[in-house]
Amino acid sequence: YALKTALSWSTRPVIWHGAGWNDAPSLGGTRLLIGQSAAPMVTFAGNARGSEMADMAFVQPQPVPGAGWTPTPYPCAVQVTDTAGRIEFRNILMVPVYDGICATGSGRLVLDGIYGQPLHRGIVLDRSYDAVHMGRLHFWPYWNNDPSIMGWQQQNGVALELGRVDGLVAPDVRLQGSGPLGWNRRIRQSKQNRHWHALQRFY
Repeated sequence: YALKTALSWSTRPVIWHGAGWNDAPSLGGTRLLIGQSAAPMVTFAGNARGSEMADMAFVQPQPVPGAGWTPTPYPCAVQVTDTAGRIEFRNILMVPVYDGICATGSGRLVLDGIYGQPLHRGIVLDRSYDAVHMGRLHFWPYWNNDPSIMGWQQQNGVALELGRVDGLVAPDVRLQGSGPLGWNRRIRQSKQNRHWHALQRFY
């Protein structure tokens, strides 16, 4: 499916389930091809807490690998903003995306089964005033391990970026490091705004 218009939910929860995904696009499943947009293509905000997205893949077109390769920048594929409550993401593939799932002001987020090759930032969390549950997170060159792409990721990529997170329950996380198939940082704590504190608890 090609998404040409940004989708946003803010008044009530939505349950959005696909038909699963396979590493090889020719083998079927639900894939959302994201076009250029000034805003995140999918946004959950306000009273959308309680929503769930599952069993689908996100794809953003990128240039052909080669000397001097740089990715085409996009906003976050999925944005969660000020829901003050649970949004669940289960069995999601991102191959490739520039920035993956970004959440601010949304505690009790559930990220279960998140896979893919985010090029710039995989998951970004800030102002999470309650615990975030994260499991079966696996970032790896699912899309392309060409040296030109890997070189850019090793210089610029961050798998998990944390602002204020009051608790992170993460029992099963695999973030490929700064080797030939990895990112510049596995985890980066960054000062996003005045609300920032260090990560409060890591379980």
